[in-house]
Amino acid sequence: MKYLYFSFMMFLFIGCSRQLNLEKQDELLSHKLISLNNSIDKKQAFEISNKILQVSKEIKDEFNPVPYPWINNTLVNLGIKEKGLCWEWRDELYKRLNGNIEPFAILKIGANVGKLNEHNAIAIISKSNDIQNSILIDLWRCSGVPYIVTIKDDNSYIWSRREIE
Repeated sequence: MKYLYFSFMMFLFIGCSRQLNLEKQDELLSHKLISLNNSIDKKQAFEISNKILQVSKEIKDEFNPVPYPWINNTLVNLGIKEKGLCWEWRDELYKRLNGNIEPFAILKIGANVGKLNEHNAIAIISKSNDIQNSILIDLWRCSGVPYIVTIKDDNSYIWSRREIE
């Protein structure tokens, strides 16, 4: 019981370890974009990265999440907060970016689909790459701060394309 209590307290007081400042996120994302499609230059990669991060910030401001995503989910499910479930973050980011970050495409992706621990996010993909080499953008995991990683490097989930629109 003591270990369960300790684990719960650690969960509450430890924030997302991937919360970076905006400049570092911009640099990280632009490098990942160039690695997806080396035909784009640094300027174009930074413009696309800036757009993604700006849209993410706008969504975070609108959703106004609490710092811990599972607590935010509980508040949404109880009707205390209006939105903030992972699929809502995904859908809003997809809607605002889809078709606006050429030469890349955006996919809706999911992990553990149909299970209690189902999770949803978006992937930025180069038209010549497969999903495992695409970039995961997950706004839910860090309460609105983009979690950015190459899908094959995300040890928390096994992602696949969602065929829903």
